Order: sequence, then structure tokens, then C-alpha cells
Amino acid sequence: MYNDKLLMSADKSVYCLEQNLCALLKERQTSREGTTAPCSFRISSEGLPVILPYITKQILYATPTDFKHLLQYKNIKFADFVDAEFGQKASKLMMGCCVIVLKRGGNALPDPVQVDESTIAIGCWKGRASLSVMVTAIDCQELLERLLMRIETEKDNSMQENNVETAQVQDLDNTGKNEGTDSMEVGING
Repeated sequence: MYNDKLLMSADKSVYCLEQNLCALLKERQTSREGTTAPCSFRISSEGLPVILPYITKQILYATPTDFKHLLQYKNIKFADFVDAEFGQKASKLMMGCCVIVLKRGGNALPDPVQVDESTIAIGCWKGRASLSVMVTAIDCQELLERLLMRIETEKDNSMQENNVETAQVQDLDNTGKNEGTDSMEVGING
């Protein structure tokens, strides 16, 4: 893993991979949840792509609609998610930091997550009744734009696939009609 590259600050409050890439920050429990949240670290946005393949707990896969709502509203109650199953899974996570990954094409990503330039994931905080985004407003806006571009690209690709399939079916129909006509003519002339 990254054990040989993991650097720790003197007070053990920051864990960095390399010199300027901090992945885990010590979390002081000053939130409304108080000290009942067992999470002692939070994931920084900058370090998330590096450690994402190694995260096995506190990770969920969201539909584009729910991911978009998280970015827009930044705090959503579990019951308010469009995908009710996602809301139930989110409510069952331990309180504290978690990661939400955008599903690709309606499917969850493989476990562990294969990170590439198309992977979109955000750090969130799971509270008692809601999920809150731990990303700046500017980052939320940029991610929202990337998400909208991806949705448009997927729509265009599916429309092109449907057009190709329709054309193939029409070609088969036309070929079948021609063959049927030819055989009928042969039957009449023969």
C-alpha cells in the first residue's frame, strides 16, 4: 500500500502521502453528534483519489440523480433521497466520514474501486439523520458541471446506439422483404 510513503505530523493530526498530498486529517469531535461518532479521521478531497481504491468501509454508490442532489443541496436527510435503498444504506453507515461514488451507467463500480479520470467521488459526513457533503462550494459546482456533461454524453451515446440498432433492424426487415419477394417471383415464374 502506501506505508513506505505515509508521513505523519509530529502531533499525529495529519497523515500525508508524499509531501503535499494529505489524505487523512485527524477529526476533533466538535459536531452536534459530539463524541459519539467513532470516526477519528476525515478524508480530504485532495487525497481521496489516492486512497479511494483502498476504502472498503463507509463507501456507497449513488445514482446520478442522488449524486446531483447531494452536490446541489449539500445536506440531504436519508428519507429524501430519490433512491430509497440508497437512503437506507446511508442511514446504516457508522457516524462520521464516508465516501459517495457516482455509479456508472446505473451499475456500481467494482470492489475495490478502479480509479481513473472518469471516477467521480466525494467525501461526506454521515450524521444522525442526514448526509452532508464535505466539499467546498466551488468544488461542488465543478463536480456538478462534470456530472451534467457525463449525463449528456451518456444520453448521446445511448441515442446513437438506439439509432444503430434501429438501422440494423430496418436493414434486416428490408433484406427479409427482398428475399421474400424474390422467392415469390421465382415461385410464380417457375
